[in-house]
Amino acid sequence: MAVTIRSLIDHVNPVMKYELYIATDLDQLDQESRQKIGSMETENVSIAFVDSRRIDKRLNPNSRTVFNHISIDTFARFYIDQLIPAEKFVLYLDVDLLIKDDVGEIFAEALTKNQDDFLIAGVPMDSKYLNAGVILFNVERMTKQNVFNQLVDYAIKENIDDELALNSVIKKSSVRQLDHRWNCAPSDLSKLIWNPAIRNELWSRHKNKVLALQLTRAFQNPGIVHFLGSQKPWSYRMRALFPYQVVESFYQDWWEYYKRSPYYDAATYQKYLDQYAQTLSELAVDRAKLEKTSRVQRLTKKVKAGDFKSLWRSILRKIS
Repeated sequence: MAVTIRSLIDHVNPVMKYELYIATDLDQLDQESRQKIGSMETENVSIAFVDSRRIDKRLNPNSRTVFNHISIDTFARFYIDQLIPAEKFVLYLDVDLLIKDDVGEIFAEALTKNQDDFLIAGVPMDSKYLNAGVILFNVERMTKQNVFNQLVDYAIKENIDDELALNSVIKKSSVRQLDHRWNCAPSDLSKLIWNPAIRNELWSRHKNKVLALQLTRAFQNPGIVHFLGSQKPWSYRMRALFPYQVVESFYQDWWEYYKRSPYYDAATYQKYLDQYAQTLSELAVDRAKLEKTSRVQRLTKKVKAGDFKSLWRSILRKIS
């Protein structure tokens, strides 16, 4: 959370005012943590806490078997009309984000057209599914249409998480699409680079080709980096598994902001670096073993196939 806040504050427009509201169970947030987070306030960025305990306890994921990795605080977005009742538009942000541009531009981008023809604005993961980590809510319109209550009721009835409920209840015609640069997930980039099947599928059809182009442009100038799923910057193993230059730069940026946050601990940071270096070394050994095994398998196949000419060329290359 502190990294997200620190990076957001670093990119705000100095002539604008920003109000940050942190939705959390205040019983679980000690006074020291409140003071640390509050210390990041600036002249034009205020920070306040709103109590998530008013969220319907029937949404408590601890009683679930499928979505037990979801914190109940994530459903705070369905209570924005109660938690922050005076605001007409509210930008909801997850805490696993790295902000790289002024989030005020999201409001400008979404509100350039008719403000009454959408309920939410966000970045689609594909042509149908909207990611809920960066969402601009048209609070006034959603309240008038009782949408927040519909979202809560549907999530309870279907026993699903907030993102599924959001995509199920709100019609596509009521969603305003933001530029992909406002929700760049390194996991998407890794899929494009790492998995040929996904990459080929994206480029094989016109719509997916457009999506691939949009993702490529977004990563060239990201406004928000979203560390979705297991690919978190504090996961030394995931960082080692995906050593791509663009993704690596995001990890480095995240840790630089961590070092400037009130939660920075030198011992924790050094332990992470040591674990990351050890994992890189172990993976290098594993890859060398895998490559050796692959060469043996290829040679074995040639022997079985009777391709001795090709086998001999392989041996000559080895000893030359």
